Amino acid sequence: MADAKTQFISLNGPVNTASFLESTRYFVGRFDLDFKVTEFLSSGEEWVDSDVRVVPIVLWGNTEVTAEPYQPKEYVVGKREAPLRDTSWVRQDEEDPNVFRMKLCPQKKRSDKELEFLYSHDKRPQQRHIPPRSFSTGYKGFQSKKSEGATANISEIPSMANVSMCYVLKTPDQPGKFDAARAKELGISSGPDFGKLSRGLTVKNKNGEEVHPHQVVSPSIPGAVVLVLDVPTLSHLDSLAACSVFAGTIAKPENIKLVLHMGPAQVLMSPIYSKLMQTIGDNVQHIILNSECPKHIIFTSWSANQMRLNTLHPRIFPLPSFSLDNPEFQVPFKNCVLAEPLIKYILAPVAKIGFEEGCKIAPLDAKEVLQVFQDNSELTTIVENVQENLRKMVAGEPITISGIPAPEPTTLTTTSMPDITPLSLKEQNHVIHKPYVAPDLDKDVELVFLGTGASLPSKYRNVTANYIHVPKFGNLLLDCGEGSLGQLFRRYGENLDHEILNLRFIFISHIHADHHLGLIRVLTRRQKLLAQYKTSSAEFCWEPPLVVAPSAVHNWLCEYTKFEPLSFRFMNTDDLLFSPGVKHEVLPGMEVDTVLVDHCPDAYGVVVTHVHGWKIVFSGDTRPCKALAVAGKGADIVIHEATFEDDKQQDAEDKSHATTTEAIDTGKLMQAKFVLLNHFSQRYPKIPTFNEDHILSAAVAFDLMSITLKDFLALSLLYPALKAVFQDLAKEEEKEDNDADTEKEKQQPNKRKKEAGGTPDPAEKRP
Repeated sequence: MADAKTQFISLNGPVNTASFLESTRYFVGRFDLDFKVTEFLSSGEEWVDSDVRVVPIVLWGNTEVTAEPYQPKEYVVGKREAPLRDTSWVRQDEEDPNVFRMKLCPQKKRSDKELEFLYSHDKRPQQRHIPPRSFSTGYKGFQSKKSEGATANISEIPSMANVSMCYVLKTPDQPGKFDAARAKELGISSGPDFGKLSRGLTVKNKNGEEVHPHQVVSPSIPGAVVLVLDVPTLSHLDSLAACSVFAGTIAKPENIKLVLHMGPAQVLMSPIYSKLMQTIGDNVQHIILNSECPKHIIFTSWSANQMRLNTLHPRIFPLPSFSLDNPEFQVPFKNCVLAEPLIKYILAPVAKIGFEEGCKIAPLDAKEVLQVFQDNSELTTIVENVQENLRKMVAGEPITISGIPAPEPTTLTTTSMPDITPLSLKEQNHVIHKPYVAPDLDKDVELVFLGTGASLPSKYRNVTANYIHVPKFGNLLLDCGEGSLGQLFRRYGENLDHEILNLRFIFISHIHADHHLGLIRVLTRRQKLLAQYKTSSAEFCWEPPLVVAPSAVHNWLCEYTKFEPLSFRFMNTDDLLFSPGVKHEVLPGMEVDTVLVDHCPDAYGVVVTHVHGWKIVFSGDTRPCKALAVAGKGADIVIHEATFEDDKQQDAEDKSHATTTEAIDTGKLMQAKFVLLNHFSQRYPKIPTFNEDHILSAAVAFDLMSITLKDFLALSLLYPALKAVFQDLAKEEEKEDNDADTEKEKQQPNKRKKEAGGTPDPAEKRP
């Protein structure tokens, strides 16, 4: 919004809304944007503008984590602490103590003295055994300035983890209809007096008699009332039933047009909740928004693209998890539906109240999506050649890639590749409509790209997140941009909870939002899952995941625990800086080294070395960094950012990013086996170009692409088909855009003639 020149935002919410916004100061810097935050302290307060009146309902529950909490050892925390950021940017409104006015402060750069200390290995102990600090909701160590001139410990901020907000919304009353004929009968001439009567003013007729608005204007029609009910537990339900605001609202059910239910099935099906809804009556529309809603395909363009990729290699490009069936959940009320993306319910005018037609996302037609392989003979030939080369690779036969003889795949086995015999179109449709079946993950480490784009999510690429599934060890997450949890669901489907519960290690490279904003969702999901299991099981990792990140991430997480409970262990990236001969075994059997890279203050790359013999390097965001190449020497895989193509060299330098060739050269300097390019600028939504001389040592990553350490050659073989598929897709989308523009022009003939200075055709004029 600030980029759109918005200078003021009014934000209304429960107690601690200001504190929640304040916690974002570590990664949001906006001096040109003012916030006015109003906190609702109790039910019944209201917020009104010209479009809607909002009355909050504050529910208090008794939420407790039922799982046995992890009992940490008595850790000794390192003496050196990173300086906290300036937090004196919140000032309370003098007229209303519940109103805060805010500005967000920018991130500070490290001083030369701090950088010298970090890299002065002779000043640091050679044997560094700094254990992680353990953290749960009771943490009391972070100091936060709640307002200027007053310092408050974060533990003094009241916890809102057991508070839920519901709302009563009311649209403005619809004015009554003005009766012009009746006004004339009363001696009022048409003109200004008609307008005054319509606005509620009394006027006099030609005889001097007063004519009042109610004599010529029909009664106004009451505005629609909407209930938004977020009742997460049965204890919150008791609070709702006892709320006078809610009782007063449902006492007049004739004005209630819509109820949105956001609580879980356990609450919605309870006798108390059902009784409350019966009070409202049967002439109300109910919409349920919870986990029972259909899990249909939402991002159709991306999913269609994934279907095409899946035909090239089903395991490396798995289909996203979705369901074509409607949920078995039985709606508990009359006139009740489960929510779907983009559905619209009209509240005004009264004559149009109801669902708007044609807003739902149309289901994908798999046959139409894959028709491209039949309609384009050139593309079909390329795909068939690639699949033939993949079969040759499995069989150990010689292969030629773009005229370059490929090395003999002596390290490959037939178990590393699936059966990729081309399927008929009918069989392809059958596969696509099957629910996702997870591969056998008990044999190989698997790297899954949850997001491969930069800055903001786009049509084909989510922001950065890299997931590593390590059999019989646990799972790792390198960066966690927004939407990462959703991508994990699309990749693992019904196995998502198993993956989340076995998440042991999270690395955040720097404090830019596209690299860490999804972390809260992942940690809260894990916390809720722990509450569902009352007995320990060897199947899951019960120890809180270790988060390795800059200190600002730690401060942000600690502050957030006042809004939702979190459990994690934390280590500062500075405590794990690479030093020759020094081992940082952060988990049994796994060593981690961090490297300060060239991007922004406190930006790091990471080197992960496992006892099973593999080594993975993740660059984070950076210019080419020699220190990273030294630390990651001999890596199996380098996941390196390649934000720009080679023709944008100056942009890469100005914005402290790397080009594709620079990323590949860093991998060569590192003597890495393979380089996977990611973090592409959203100007390259499909497939960026790079020098194909490097086709045997590098590949482009795609969202949900899943590879093992045995798939390097397969990725190289797939490149010609990938390039051909995306080139054909680009032509198809360009044609669709042109057709849409043509149709739009046909619908606006008068506008074109007016812009051209011509006169509209009289036949086209509206009556």
